[in-house]
Amino acid sequence: MIRVYFAGSMRGGRADAALYARLIARIGRTCRVLTEHVGSAAPVPPGERGMTDEEIYRQDMAWLRACDLVIAECTTPSLGVGYELAVAEKLGKPAHVFYDEGRCSLSAMLTGDAAFRLHPYRTEAELLAALDVVLAGAAELPEPEGGFRPGDTVQHFKRTLLTPEERAAEPELYRYEVVGTAEHTESGEKLMIYRPRYGEKKLFARPLAMFCSPVDRAKYPNTPQRRRFETV
Repeated sequence: MIRVYFAGSMRGGRADAALYARLIARIGRTCRVLTEHVGSAAPVPPGERGMTDEEIYRQDMAWLRACDLVIAECTTPSLGVGYELAVAEKLGKPAHVFYDEGRCSLSAMLTGDAAFRLHPYRTEAELLAALDVVLAGAAELPEPEGGFRPGDTVQHFKRTLLTPEERAAEPELYRYEVVGTAEHTESGEKLMIYRPRYGEKKLFARPLAMFCSPVDRAKYPNTPQRRRFETV
């Protein structure tokens, strides 16, 4: 399923929060929205409750790396959304910018950047029609090799066999971040490149076929996990 990073004003003003919620619901019919909390009516959205600014930043950056598509509603000015769009461009993520041209005038840093696909609108009906066209195109994006995307957090099946004490001692044990795939220069074998979220965090490479292989149920009958690595 296509993963969408929806961006909308948070601390810059919540006048359009209800609109964000309707857009997120629309996107959620066919895609997975990583940032559903942006549409929350709560003073502190559930996705950020109890988190420090650093934790919010790390969470949002991980979502930006993991997403397939960025959709931003930019009518309410927001420094954060501008930053998110700049990161999306740096990461090579397709980014669509929607804005009510009767209520705002976008910065030239957005309108002058060909990396962003602009969608001005006057009515919500126009907005939804343009959004549906974007989502229809997103459905044609190719699936990543092995089903894993750069930025995904995955866990090795051995994490499911840890005791509560072992998890408490190292909360991220057997969890990894996917960097991407590569090809062996001599053999042409496909490799998965990934990094542990614990310890020294060195880059690892493992044959893609092995990375995606099923768990040996005869050897490890007690794990509920089906594949060697799965997203979390």
